[in-house]
Amino acid sequence: MKPLIPFIENYRYDFAILNKYGIVLNDFPDESYEQSSTSFRFCVVGLFIHRDYRIMVYPKNYKKPNDIKDQHKETANLIKSIQKYNRKSKKSDLIYQSTNGKLSKRENYIGSMIFIIEHYLNHGLIYREQKEFKKNSNKKIHWNKTMSSVVPDVFNSTTVYLDTYSNVKMKDYDNDITRLHKLALIESLYQLGFLFNMDYSHYDYEYYELNNDFTNHKNKYEYQLQMKLSNTFNDTTLELLNNIKSILFETSLSETKHKIIPIITFNFELVWQDVVSECFKNEVKRYQEYFPSLDIIYKSAEEHRPQLPDVVYQSAPNSWYILDAKYYDVDFNRPSKGDYLKQYFYEFSFKYNGDSITNALIFNTNGADVEYLGNALIKEATNPFLKEKSIHMIGLNQRAAYEYYSKNQSTNYYRSLITDVIHKNNK
Repeated sequence: MKPLIPFIENYRYDFAILNKYGIVLNDFPDESYEQSSTSFRFCVVGLFIHRDYRIMVYPKNYKKPNDIKDQHKETANLIKSIQKYNRKSKKSDLIYQSTNGKLSKRENYIGSMIFIIEHYLNHGLIYREQKEFKKNSNKKIHWNKTMSSVVPDVFNSTTVYLDTYSNVKMKDYDNDITRLHKLALIESLYQLGFLFNMDYSHYDYEYYELNNDFTNHKNKYEYQLQMKLSNTFNDTTLELLNNIKSILFETSLSETKHKIIPIITFNFELVWQDVVSECFKNEVKRYQEYFPSLDIIYKSAEEHRPQLPDVVYQSAPNSWYILDAKYYDVDFNRPSKGDYLKQYFYEFSFKYNGDSITNALIFNTNGADVEYLGNALIKEATNPFLKEKSIHMIGLNQRAAYEYYSKNQSTNYYRSLITDVIHKNNK
């Protein structure tokens, strides 16, 4: 199993690390990195899959765990978070560099592999259910089969069948659809099995036989899969079959083994914003009319610009939270004056600014699930509103947040924590 080579977005690295692993930077899409004469940096977050190595570019300020299994688990959570955001926003930054230098999207291929592995871990291989007669089982006796196949014994004028048959449901794994599923699974494990701590090496011989049969009878297998799709009405099974189709019939398997396949995003700050939004159960759409637009009049032309924070929710009657997600390493880069002023503007223009309002910036950190980092205030302000108000700085453990987000959880866990943390530090 090839090692997972870690990098951090925007962090500069010496070329020696590439030489150590035999990595050729020019194999990567041009837009994904920048280089100087002595160093380089990745400008994306996500995973690069290659025949000889796997490279993971983690978000800014990310501290990967020491345990390799935890590292793989959290990498999978991060990849699923990127996928989830792309699906929600109906966009994709995932790209694939083909031999002619053109870029084409390959999100379905990566997503299908993750689905195939997770489905297998939860349900095993797909099988064909069929009935067959089984002798002397503990199931209900099938008398027609028993009477036509067994010679009875007679005791004291009573007919007795010492052997009986039952019509039993059996799982048949020796069929074309199961073979297609197994082939797609092995291909998925080859590319992404390490994320789930699953080895594929013991499948090598079986893969050779399956792939050889598939290559020689591809039209037959495609017809069988299409027929199965046409006669399947279970949603989970349909999704499985469509993902098998995506891997085996919509992507060249030989092509994927010789080039870099990325699942990446150029705008991870938008992913982080959505992670924060779900962690705190954002209600900004519900209350967006409580934030008036900024009206700009220039040479008699009027323009209305909506001014909405990232997260708004009502924690109790007459009590509100206004949060803004910030994606950078706050230990080295403090928020700008504009970041704070924007939060003051949100609160000042809020329809119910007479209510209790908690205003905070949320940073991607590595400590407690929610931790208090500090606050910003204008100590010498003469305006009573500004003088009494501070903007809290809150750290959100990004590794825990990505897991929460990728698993589609919806609880008040983070709302409760931020309330407790702010209250504790502002008594």
